[in-house]
Amino acid sequence: MATNEIPHSYTDVVALTEDAANGAQTHEVAIGLKQNTEGVIRIELNSLVGAEGLAAVRRTAKATASSANKTTDSNGKAFIARFIQLEKPRLGGSWGPLWQEAGFSAGSISMPGTQGDRFVLIGELKLFLGNHPEYAVTDPARPDLDVTEAVAIIHYANISATRTSVNDATNESSAAAAARATSLDAMRRRLGGLRDELTQLPLTGDSPIWYAFGFNRPDDPSTPGSPENLVLAAGAATTGTLIADWNSARRATGYRVKVQVPGEPEPRVFGLFADDQTTLTGLPLGVVLSVTIIAHNEWGDGSASAPAGITLN
Repeated sequence: MATNEIPHSYTDVVALTEDAANGAQTHEVAIGLKQNTEGVIRIELNSLVGAEGLAAVRRTAKATASSANKTTDSNGKAFIARFIQLEKPRLGGSWGPLWQEAGFSAGSISMPGTQGDRFVLIGELKLFLGNHPEYAVTDPARPDLDVTEAVAIIHYANISATRTSVNDATNESSAAAAARATSLDAMRRRLGGLRDELTQLPLTGDSPIWYAFGFNRPDDPSTPGSPENLVLAAGAATTGTLIADWNSARRATGYRVKVQVPGEPEPRVFGLFADDQTTLTGLPLGVVLSVTIIAHNEWGDGSASAPAGITLN
């Protein structure tokens, strides 16, 4: 018997919910549906879609904030590198007390390895250059290359702002993701409740109304149905390319394509394919190929589609 497990992924849940709402719109009065009506289903569906939309917006905002933070960090690294290069002749070519005062506290004058450490170092350089203006370096022709307290203040403020933006965006994204997960769980419970209510009405196991709600009929086999409307097309000439397209089969999670070549004892088998279309290459030319599609799921293969023939040239 076919099961009606409620899917977990957002797209599958939304697709099933749309079917369920449409089925309720058509049949709820006739079959006496009381608890899981179209109106109730659509309210929760709208909530879920809205939660997904907000989560997507928050993810984008987080990515934007992260990109801006990487830019300010990169600019800060360049500032630190200029400080090291320009100050070596005056602070010494190796680490010492002045370098330590400038913020290089790890016994090295190399570039810090993390953004947090670089951010702290720029704060120390800001203080050092404020206390020792004699170490400032300016270039009237290239003020963007200045190593001064004022420039350090700008870099520190920029990094601080973008780090704050990342933290805020991360928190907002996490909250939106949690709200989406809650809404998805609620929608799955609603679909489970609808399935149970249809069973309790009772709705017979072979009633086509199950299909109207997006569910399998309980009396259906567990294996998938047969793919229908197989359409074949040839690819570019002399390439042996075959393009196959078919309608999805109920309960299918994948498809195999069987190509019977004249003179060969067994068909050539391609797949599993997740989609209801595929392109095959390397097939023989000038003979009639007979193609069938087999749907598959965890319980096995379903019955083959009606065969279709094609000759590739």
